[in-house]
Amino acid sequence: MGMIEMDKINIDLSNAYISLLKGIVIKENKEKIWDTILNYRNQIEDYFRHLGLKLRIYEEEGYCYLQQDEDEELKDLFRLVPKVQLSLHLSLLLATLRKYMYESTANGDEKIVISKEEIFLRMKSYLKETSNEVKQEKEIESYLKKIEEMKFIRKLKNSDDKYEVLRLISSFVDAQWLDDLNKHLIEYKDFIKNGGTDGDRKS
Repeated sequence: MGMIEMDKINIDLSNAYISLLKGIVIKENKEKIWDTILNYRNQIEDYFRHLGLKLRIYEEEGYCYLQQDEDEELKDLFRLVPKVQLSLHLSLLLATLRKYMYESTANGDEKIVISKEEIFLRMKSYLKETSNEVKQEKEIESYLKKIEEMKFIRKLKNSDDKYEVLRLISSFVDAQWLDDLNKHLIEYKDFIKNGGTDGDRKS
């Protein structure tokens, strides 16, 4: 009986390790994995520490993920968690959603819901004016799909035009990130003013 229980624990731990290496673990989607991570938190942290990774757990929000340790002594270590370079427009969308979350939280909203129309309005303030709004909105929708794949938002059930903004976004879009983006945005506005096209420049 003891051997069976030990095998079960090993399987659960292995599934937790694999899930974390694949990406973000959200409690609502993987409750069994989430419980294993919390129950064996110290063991899992020790395991990934040897790989130069830190386990970030946000219990109240219900998600966790691995982060590469940026310690100078580990600078020659291969990256298991690659840095993702976002286009300027994707960065602007993330900033738009983060600011909307801040406003909604200040108003006491527990669940942050935003309509596609509201996203279009907020994003268009950053973009170059165009006579083809349909094309522009399709481009914004393509950015939304990418943000959804990154698990920062999810569509509400039985709705094609409303999204829940997940609190995970606040861990990635902090004050420093927004400050850096604002600097790029000034450069971008100058670029557009000087006749540049509204292409998908890298941030």
